[in-house]
Amino acid sequence: AEYYVVQLAAFREKDEVLAFIQQHRLGDPPYGRVNRNGEVWYVLLYGVWPSLAAAEVAVAGRPVSLQGISPWVRKLGDLQAAIRAVSEAEL
Repeated sequence: AEYYVVQLAAFREKDEVLAFIQQHRLGDPPYGRVNRNGEVWYVLLYGVWPSLAAAEVAVAGRPVSLQGISPWVRKLGDLQAAIRAVSEAEL
């Protein structure tokens, strides 16, 4: 929970995240559903790092195809809570 994750983007539909992955030839990056203000969003992740500084270095070194995107560095624990909120809402 204390690690940092780089979130590339958020999408309303799963098809949108899958199209983005294909368009940018990202391979098989992790993505998941989160609860954002009571709505379900799909977030695309770039990776997880042990420190804020390491995550920021990764953002700066991201591929040219992703340079036009403004990634969001956030605590992994915050992302995990948003993922759990979707699961709990579905119960």
